[in-house]
Amino acid sequence: MKLIDILPVEIWRAIEKEANEKFGLKASVFDADGKRITGEAVRANRLCPAIAASKDGQTHICARAHQDIVARVRREGAPVVGECDAGMVKIVVPITVDGEFLGAFGGCGRPLEGDGIDPFYISKVTGIPEAEVAALGHDIPALTERETREVAAFLASRVEGVFKALQDD
Repeated sequence: MKLIDILPVEIWRAIEKEANEKFGLKASVFDADGKRITGEAVRANRLCPAIAASKDGQTHICARAHQDIVARVRREGAPVVGECDAGMVKIVVPITVDGEFLGAFGGCGRPLEGDGIDPFYISKVTGIPEAEVAALGHDIPALTERETREVAAFLASRVEGVFKALQDD
């Protein structure tokens, strides 16, 4: 069974959009192989697209964090809050049916309060001048610990709501 067998892509896209608007994160639904199912991405800030536009940034910052956190979610079967090497929080919850891992729903693109982004590291990986990295990332609002728990609870409740609605049909 695949996520698109459960709901059409348009519904998954609407769920992503709702999370993006509510929390200012780049929200994404991924299949069991870790691939985005909607093919769209609403960025959370101006810095992340610049990082992702760099082959090394995409590979060494974005993809590595994504693979690690989705693997943890799959293994643990519970929400995971992590961080990419750029200093952005990534919050992911599993999507399972009858114990089968079908994918994950998550959001990223804001630093945790008190941590912030790492312009030096981002510059070294992507080749973007450090001052430009700092300028692109200076106004990204941070998430508090409480907000990360709220995001995880929201993501989990949206997944749960999808399956409850399907059972009611």
